[in-house]
Amino acid sequence: MAFRNLRTGLMVLALLMSVVVAGSAAGKVTINDAAGRVITVSSPLERVVVLASQPAEVIAALGAQDAVVGVTANHVLRDPITKEVYQGRPSVGEILNPNVERILELDPQLVISIGAWGGARQAALALADQLAPYGIPVALIDCFPDVNSIFRDVATLGKLFGREEKAQEYIDFFKGYLDLIASRTQGLAPSERTRAYLEVMDYTVTSWGHRMIAAAGGEDVAAGAVEKAPSVRVSPEWVLAQNPQVIVARAMPPRLMGYGTTENSRIRTEWNDIASRPGWDGMDAVRKGRVYLLAFEICSAPRAPIGILYLAKWFYPDLFSDLDPGAVQREFLSRFFGITDYPGVFIYPEGK
Repeated sequence: MAFRNLRTGLMVLALLMSVVVAGSAAGKVTINDAAGRVITVSSPLERVVVLASQPAEVIAALGAQDAVVGVTANHVLRDPITKEVYQGRPSVGEILNPNVERILELDPQLVISIGAWGGARQAALALADQLAPYGIPVALIDCFPDVNSIFRDVATLGKLFGREEKAQEYIDFFKGYLDLIASRTQGLAPSERTRAYLEVMDYTVTSWGHRMIAAAGGEDVAAGAVEKAPSVRVSPEWVLAQNPQVIVARAMPPRLMGYGTTENSRIRTEWNDIASRPGWDGMDAVRKGRVYLLAFEICSAPRAPIGILYLAKWFYPDLFSDLDPGAVQREFLSRFFGITDYPGVFIYPEGK
């Protein structure tokens, strides 16, 4: 009888413990999104709709892609990595025009979009108002364009999906290389720092481009301009007067370079159009052949730290003769996505 009672007691205790564990697993997590809104959801997330490729890419890198039940056709299913990962997932329309009815059919716990791009931000906030009556929050989680927002948002996604350790591994992977750059360039005098100009589109410079240059140890010739506004259009004469030692342009349109591309006349034309601008042949960067194109996906994307490695290599080839940004990208893709073959043109001229 005593044995039977003991056994029964242990079974009851085990049942109670399982209830406690299940209750703790289905806890709540509170985050602050890119719009400064406080959002509380159940965690770890099991059903989410993702409208943008940037957070979708990071979710996959954290190994949480199975929780994604819906994506956008023109954004998530357009990017090479996220297209491969989420092929076959239901589409909820386009990032600027998501289908509310389709989202409701998928019954997500959370919808994730981005806020750094104005059009997407407005669309996401409007969607949040539409979904609020149904108890489905919309979070703006950018995962771009600079390392500050990337690392912050990777940590946030790790928290939401219960993948904190993997998120920290992601952050540590890139942070190790960025710390290497900082350690090698911190002793440079102001006169020794490479003066650079990073153009994101048609003579447009940005605050995040400024932070990329700074992270690579360079001096941004547009630093004064972007201190006053996050995005500034400058004139070709202004750039000429600054006489940068290195010019870097983000390749536009986004699919001009990147995964699956090969060196072609369009890329060469893009480069020539920049290097041959009127009067620029007298600029140090052009005269010395230090004009480069950088693929969109390693410039303003979750993999922007790889772009920073290229900048450091271009700014200080002697300091970073042992650094191979391409090898770093391959290691990252292999470790976090299981991708071992990722052909494409990511910089131009290649071999620089």
